[in-house]
Amino acid sequence: RAEDHHLPGLLQDTIYEVLEDMKDIVISGRLVRREIIIALSCFLLSFCINVGSVIAYSKPWVEVFTQIGYVVVIAAFFYAILLFFRIIYWIIKKLLTRK
Repeated sequence: RAEDHHLPGLLQDTIYEVLEDMKDIVISGRLVRREIIIALSCFLLSFCINVGSVIAYSKPWVEVFTQIGYVVVIAAFFYAILLFFRIIYWIIKKLLTRK
């Protein structure tokens, strides 16, 4: 154990104890599907905004695909905003159901 690595013996033993006590995290398929749907919805929204801007500013349609990097960044921003509000909702729900 401690001989296999370059960490001091006590630190190595402590790390092994912590790792052995850790529990597995199980994420349900339902939760994964929900998050994928939310992420794809954010991407679709940002893609539609991109298409709308191409139409509004009379740009060539190739802009829809060349600006895909911006679309992904905007989708991640939408997802982060949505995640923030979901966390706030979850906290408020937990506080109200505790009573």
